[in-house]
Amino acid sequence: MLINREPWDVFLKVTAINYGLVTLVLYIIQISTRYKIKDGNFHYRSLVFFGKIAIAKIHKLDVGKTLYVGMKPATAKKGIIIHYNRYEEVYISPEDNAAFVAALLAINPAIEVHYHPKPKGINKESLQ
Repeated sequence: MLINREPWDVFLKVTAINYGLVTLVLYIIQISTRYKIKDGNFHYRSLVFFGKIAIAKIHKLDVGKTLYVGMKPATAKKGIIIHYNRYEEVYISPEDNAAFVAALLAINPAIEVHYHPKPKGINKESLQ
């Protein structure tokens, strides 16, 4: 036989191992991503990214938008970009954007909320 099958077997094994490792890392990121509102602060954690933001410092929310550059402890698109302090922002993807926005507005009603694209029938007054 003129064809050597050994390189093909090695390629398949390496590909299977790499696929398994990438799948494992994505699964760990998915199950480790958590958001919590406690004592006037918003806490986030996703694998090695974690922090807290004082809800009083949040001045704007972009709902239904995706942040392409910056801090993204999130697992989905169309989440929420939280603008706080003067120029800082973080992108998150809670299970229910509307419930999360309502929880933040209950603590700090001065937060400016922008919807992208703006859904019909939802505004800041209907969430309070």
